[in-house]
Order: sequence, then structure tokens, then C-alpha cells
Amino acid sequence: MDVVQQFGREAEKYLASPTHGDQAELSDFMKLVQPHGGHIIDLATGAGHCAFAVAPFVDRVTLCDVTPRMLEVAMAEGERRGLTNLEVLQADCHDLPVPAASFDGAICRLAAHHFLQPWTFLAEVHRVLKPGGWFLFVDTVGIEEDVLASKALDQYETIRDPSHVCDYLASQWREWCEQTGFAVEHQSSLHHRYPLTTWLDRMSVQEPQRSECTEILRAATGALKSYLSPECDENGEWSFLLHQTVIVARRGEQ
Repeated sequence: MDVVQQFGREAEKYLASPTHGDQAELSDFMKLVQPHGGHIIDLATGAGHCAFAVAPFVDRVTLCDVTPRMLEVAMAEGERRGLTNLEVLQADCHDLPVPAASFDGAICRLAAHHFLQPWTFLAEVHRVLKPGGWFLFVDTVGIEEDVLASKALDQYETIRDPSHVCDYLASQWREWCEQTGFAVEHQSSLHHRYPLTTWLDRMSVQEPQRSECTEILRAATGALKSYLSPECDENGEWSFLLHQTVIVARRGEQ
């Protein structure tokens, strides 16, 4: 799967996504980290929603993404919003071409389920943060109590998006952060209900994959059904839940 081509094609849809652009949620994230000045990097920024949220509170924001079209869309939107402290870095966030201790804070939201080596990513975030720098991490997570159900969740996600790797567990993310050297200051959970049609349309999913996803919701049982909580309205439109972990961690002073 050519991730750059795939997400470049859908960049405008991510800009328009109500999930990614949820202003109340973004405001809550800013309250958690309380940014004040300095240089921040938004990793796998996508259409730039987190960068736009943090920009008014800091001196400079680097929008980092591997997809050039995402960066183009994000910077055009930032200009439209009158934000003048944004810059771009086209790079894989597993291997950032910047010196150690470059940033006062880092953000990664709704991207890490695409990462093959999450521990390598976390080590790179730790490297580029200044001592005492903060890290806001948000991503979809798997099903803690049932390995098979969690694998079924990943299969469901992959039908819609072949670049999906894994909805890692919330407990794994905390453990990996701590093993990397971060002090976890906050961890909480979120869940969002997605209309199936909107979720599929954002990635331009066609048949037979659309019907496959509908059938998974219809047939879900046990822990998978409990996690997805599928609902079908009177018009036959399906919706479901995905769950996220929110972590605020800090690099030590040494």
C-alpha cells in the first residue's frame, strides 16, 4: 500500500472530518498540556488540526507528515486561519531529520495505528524533545480483555484502510512510554461513534469492502460487539464505536 498516495488523495476529506476537527476535544487536549511558548512538533499531522489548536499558545509549530499533499492542505488552511507561526517538515516520524532536544512539546493524534514500530517512534519523540518537554499522544486502541477480538477489530479496520497496522492496547502504549523514559502524567479514554457510511467514504471504500464492513457489524458477538457497540437506525444506517487512549507524558530533565 502506497501510504503517501492513499492519504494524499484523501487529504481534503481529513481537513473536513468532524472527528479530526472536533474543536471541543482539541480545546480539552490543550488544557491537558497547557502549552506556553516554545517550539512544538505535530507528528503525522495529517490536515493539521492539532497544529492549528496549539499554534495560538506557542512560538512555532512544525507540521510533520510523510505525505506532501497533507502538508499542502494543512498549510493552506493555516494561512486561511491567519496562523503565521507554522512550518512544514516532510519526514517519517520514526526517523526525524532534526537534532536532539529540538522541541519543547510534541503531539501525535490518530496516526500511530499505522506504525509498524511504535517503540521506535516513541524513542524518536523522546530524542527530539528537550529535557522536561511534554508529549500529547492520542490514538485508537484495541480490546484489552480479548486477543482474538482485538485481531478481529484490526481486520475490520484493514478492510477499510489497508495501511492500518494495529490498534495497539492502551496498556501497551503506557508501558512503551515508560520503557522509553517518559513519565506518564495522565492517561484517559475517549470513544467516538462513527456513522459507517461517513467512515468508509473518508477512505473512498468501494464494494465489496463496504458490504464486508457492514456484515462485520451485523454479525459481531462477544467482546468485539461490546467494543464496537454497533447500532442500525430506522433507515438501515449502521454506526459503531472506536475507543482511544489519551496520554500526556514528559521527558525527564536529564
